[in-house]
Amino acid sequence: MAARVGTPAHAALPAAQLMKIRESAPEAWGRAGKVTLTSTALASVLLGRWASAGEAEAAGTGMWNSDGREWDGKVLEVVSGSKDGAWRLKEMMGGVDSDGGKVMGVISKYFVDRYGFDKGE
Repeated sequence: MAARVGTPAHAALPAAQLMKIRESAPEAWGRAGKVTLTSTALASVLLGRWASAGEAEAAGTGMWNSDGREWDGKVLEVVSGSKDGAWRLKEMMGGVDSDGGKVMGVISKYFVDRYGFDKGE
């Protein structure tokens, strides 16, 4: 893994955690539709839609090839357990935004209406 994506494998790495879920809870793995990391999850809640991970966040998963600037197919295959699973995992991880300074959107209507957040339009 370190040679492919520049991140050595360790237990706290999302790639290792996903492998553990796949191996120890296959029913949960089979039902999963989306994998997101904490900061992307929070951004998704605030936006009211799925947010893309930033490239730095993707690099921290152990599955992002920084040189190729894409999810590493071979690592995804190992994590997911198969070539078909690699495609599914890539879809579950979603897109990665290389522009860390880009505006992601406006706060969702829910937070504007419920808590008085600025519309930000």
